Amino acid sequence: MDVLRHRAGTVHMTISDLARYGATHLDGGYGSDPVLLTQSSWQQLHTAFVELAQELSATAGTHR
Repeated sequence: MDVLRHRAGTVHMTISDLARYGATHLDGGYGSDPVLLTQSSWQQLHTAFVELAQELSATAGTHR
């Protein structure tokens, strides 16, 4: 029954892992080894969904 109280998206990690996660996002992954994502992917990851949806709808149908 304990499982029923946990919501989707719950994350369990140590404080040091949380700090590393935060630091990686603050520096855009540029200092990480190995490099986790391209610069373009980091920018997309940190783009608000509304902006991304507007950009995608503006370019819809232009790629063939």
